[in-house]
Amino acid sequence: MSETRRNSRRAQDTLVLLGLALAAAGLVIGGPLMPIPMLGLIGLPIAAAAALAYAVLALCLGGFEVSWWRQLVGLGLGVVGLGVAGWAYLQGLGTVAEHFLGRAGAPPLSDLWGSAVYLFAGASAIAGSVVARRARDGVGPALAAAVITGLTGALGWGLIVVLGILGAPFGA
Repeated sequence: MSETRRNSRRAQDTLVLLGLALAAAGLVIGGPLMPIPMLGLIGLPIAAAAALAYAVLALCLGGFEVSWWRQLVGLGLGVVGLGVAGWAYLQGLGTVAEHFLGRAGAPPLSDLWGSAVYLFAGASAIAGSVVARRARDGVGPALAAAVITGLTGALGWGLIVVLGILGAPFGA
């Protein structure tokens, strides 16, 4: 690969990862607002748009210089990883919101560890998707995508815990 092409690929990866981080910020802000009455009307569209942007950008990190079957395997891994990570993120938000509702039988905050395992599995699948769709030099962007996915979950769950401690009125 020529130096010009390598620099172009690096610049493209940087822009996609920056967009992924901005979409993750939208998920971190919009996600914890969803279970709060009235603020959920703002949080839901923000989180939905950010989730769509996150999914598209995560699938754009791979290249097209590999064979069709590696493309197919990589896209499949990416879709499964995004689904598992999204489900784990929403499950964690629900666990925290139910905990702070104070109902009998509400899950303890330690149940977030179950969601964290699934979030890690989803982040690993997203990273595997990037590596599978790259001929070479895919480890850096893959690791960055996995770290952004993990931080999105941790920061979103942390923000909803802080909102719960501050007394946010979570919906029924």
